[in-house]
Amino acid sequence: MVASAREASLPWKHRDRRDFSKYLVPRRGLGPSRAYFAPWRSGRQRSVDDRLILGNWVEWFGGMFHGDLSTGKLIWSALCTDEANLIDLIKFGEGNRFSLTQLEDENARVGLSERYRSFAVPIFFLLGRHDWHVPAVLAAQYFDEIRAPHKRLFWFEQSAHNPPFGEPGKFDDILIDEVSPVATAH
Repeated sequence: MVASAREASLPWKHRDRRDFSKYLVPRRGLGPSRAYFAPWRSGRQRSVDDRLILGNWVEWFGGMFHGDLSTGKLIWSALCTDEANLIDLIKFGEGNRFSLTQLEDENARVGLSERYRSFAVPIFFLLGRHDWHVPAVLAAQYFDEIRAPHKRLFWFEQSAHNPPFGEPGKFDDILIDEVSPVATAH
């Protein structure tokens, strides 16, 4: 199993994303951050729109992309290929919203870190050091708790949520040189 973005615990994921954004908004001098984040302290179930807005805050402050990478740059890159067009990107967004809506309850019940700690297959985690969209710190904690015949965690120091785009050469090298030999041996 190769994990490059983990959902070990959705309640903790959302709390850590909220704390990350709440911490950075005032530091950037954007003022009324408390008003925006007050509803997040109430513990009520969040709508898909609420979660997407929080994700935008996390992206704005560098928890989704690191360096000069951005959603806009990824969209532009996709549009400059023969493999994607504007309709594909619209459908991607609709699919993302559909998945968030339809799978959130099931994902919240899975609790990977509570239920799945022992694996019979090799485990690799490829984590962006600056990922606060799916907090890499949680994935690293979970990684420490699991047992597997072979496990390895790789940090991408110049990436956030998207190591394949943030550090594509390193990502490819790890898959080819580290993951593939172990995967083919098992």
